[in-house]
Amino acid sequence: MLIQGIKQKNKLPMPKNILFIVRSNSKIKGGGDLSLMSHFERLVAELNLKVSVANDPFIDLHGFSAIFSVNLDRPVESYILAKRCKKHGIPLYLYTLHHPFEGVELYLKEIEFKGVRGVVSYIVKNSFLQYESILSIIRALIGRQFKFFLYPKAFISSYAARYLIRNTHLVITGEKEKYFIEKDFKEKVSKYSYIPHAFSFKAGVNPVSSKKINRVLCAGRIEPRKNQINVLEVAKQLPEYQFIFIGGVNPSAQSYYREFRSKAAALQNVTIQDSVSIHELRNLLSSAE
Repeated sequence: MLIQGIKQKNKLPMPKNILFIVRSNSKIKGGGDLSLMSHFERLVAELNLKVSVANDPFIDLHGFSAIFSVNLDRPVESYILAKRCKKHGIPLYLYTLHHPFEGVELYLKEIEFKGVRGVVSYIVKNSFLQYESILSIIRALIGRQFKFFLYPKAFISSYAARYLIRNTHLVITGEKEKYFIEKDFKEKVSKYSYIPHAFSFKAGVNPVSSKKINRVLCAGRIEPRKNQINVLEVAKQLPEYQFIFIGGVNPSAQSYYREFRSKAAALQNVTIQDSVSIHELRNLLSSAE
C-alpha cells in the first residue's frame, strides 16, 4: 500500500486527512496520471482514512495532514502547491512520473510537429526543459489560469523541478527512475520512497488465457508521443503476435488518432479498446508473453 510503504520506510506518522491534487484541466482532458491518482485514492480509502480530491493548487489546505500531487516533468502546478504546503507546514508527496530527457528530446527532434508545438520545438532546438517552460505559459494563458502567474518561477521548468526535488517527498517507481531524475535535473534526490505502480500480480489475477501467448499490450492514449503508429508497423511484420492497444484519443491529436485507426483496421492481429479497469489490465498482462 502506498501510505503504508511510505510510513514503514521513512518512519513517518500515519496521515489522517489526505488530499489528492490532480491537474487543473482534469475535467476536460484525461490521462494516465489521472487513472493512477484515482487508483491511489481508492487504495488509501481502504485504510479508512479521510480522502479528498481537488484540481486546484490554490485550494484551502487547512485541516489536511498530507498532500499528494503528480508529475515532476510538468512542474507548474506542483511547484505552486509545494510553496503553499511549505508555508502551512504540510508534507507534499510527489509521484514523479519522470521520462528520461534523452528519449523525450529524441521524440521532439524526430516527430514533425505542426502549429505552436512545432514552432516552440524549433526555437528551443528540442531542449525539453525550455520547451516545457514555454508551453506551460501558453497552457496557462489558454486556460485562463492567470493566478498561476503569482508564482513566476513556476514557469521556469528547470528551477521549479529542482525546487520540488529539494522540498517534497518524491514517490518513485524504482532505482532507474531515480537515476534519470538525478541525471536530467542535475539534483541529488534525498527524500524519496520506492513505490511500484499501483497494482500487484499477487492476488486476484484471472488470466485471459491460462497459457502464455504471443501478445503485445500497449496501454496509453493514442497520440504521437506514444508512437503507436510505429508499433503498427511492427505488428504488420509479426502477424503471429496479437497486438492489443488500450487507450482513447488525445483531443489535441485527432488527426494522429484517425490515421492510427485507419492503419489498424487493415491488420487482422490488432485489437483496440478505449479503456479497461485496472483489474482487466492486470489480467491481460498476466497472459502476455
